[in-house]
Amino acid sequence: RGISVVTYDEFYDLVDFGRFQHERPNARQPHSTVERYYEGLSKMPGVYNTKEHWSTNRIGGDVVYCVPNCPDGNGSGLDKNAHAEYKWFQKFAAHGHKYNMDDPTIADARIVHFPQNLLGHFYTMFYFRDSQRGRRVRRIVRDHVHFREDIIEMAERIINKLQDFKFSCLHIRRNEFQFKDAWTDAETIVANTKRLFSPDELIYISTDELSDEKEHKQKWSDPKAMVTVAKHTWFQPMKDEWGANNVLFLSDFYDDLLQGVPDIYLGCIETIICSRARVFVGTRKSTFSGYIHRLRGYMHDVGQKMIFDAQSVFPYDYYEYFSGPQWSKLQGAYGRDARHP
Repeated sequence: RGISVVTYDEFYDLVDFGRFQHERPNARQPHSTVERYYEGLSKMPGVYNTKEHWSTNRIGGDVVYCVPNCPDGNGSGLDKNAHAEYKWFQKFAAHGHKYNMDDPTIADARIVHFPQNLLGHFYTMFYFRDSQRGRRVRRIVRDHVHFREDIIEMAERIINKLQDFKFSCLHIRRNEFQFKDAWTDAETIVANTKRLFSPDELIYISTDELSDEKEHKQKWSDPKAMVTVAKHTWFQPMKDEWGANNVLFLSDFYDDLLQGVPDIYLGCIETIICSRARVFVGTRKSTFSGYIHRLRGYMHDVGQKMIFDAQSVFPYDYYEYFSGPQWSKLQGAYGRDARHP
């Protein structure tokens, strides 16, 4: 059984959104238009917009919502279980701002809006006092909030060419990416990651880098731009290291396998491709990479679930990391029995 969903247009009409927001956003509109949509939504009566708590340029990373409320470690007389939960919660929440979902401002709202969360690690933003309830919510997202079947089938066209787990994948995020410390040059990425890959292995690269100056005149935000890049000159050090015929991009498959596919599907397709790689190396702080890691965690047949990024040197930067974070070893408030499914 699935869950009930509504389209933007249905939501627009259902809540009489037109009184507060005249634009109907869609996937082809620029980010600024979607931001105005959020602003219009927050003006509606009975709406609680969680983004008001987020810091600039953060995807909710410094906010924790507790269901129904946050553990209280003040006072004496805490029993053993309560003390253990509070100790775990302090580690879970770190330095994040904490909000109680039973606060009337949230609990009495007609609509609670969580923009963008499901692309990133949404589960780091929610703390459930009832660990079983938390697992149930995460399973609902895992099982029912996913790409359409036709998009998965399109991705399988390329996966079948590469062969399941017979290739590795790099996600290299650039352009307007706000975390400039993750703007790593190609030579450094090669040095950081080369020990992860097998000799003569196919390396699929998912990227928004347009390479040479002529191609830079295209709009990087146009999904079609990624499949019209002719030379991928920025990636020459990778071709030199791993072999020009072993380094592949979406543009290498588009004409034969994806002609006629809607442009807005291309990023979704690449996400699925990378989820089936033997090894996946992402870009630090990228929610696109984060979602690929999450998909690999969901898949029982993916053997390599470690979280690698192109900004870290393998294996030297991972010595304290080899015991995790692997999904099978994540612990909940009461220990291993509360791990993620």
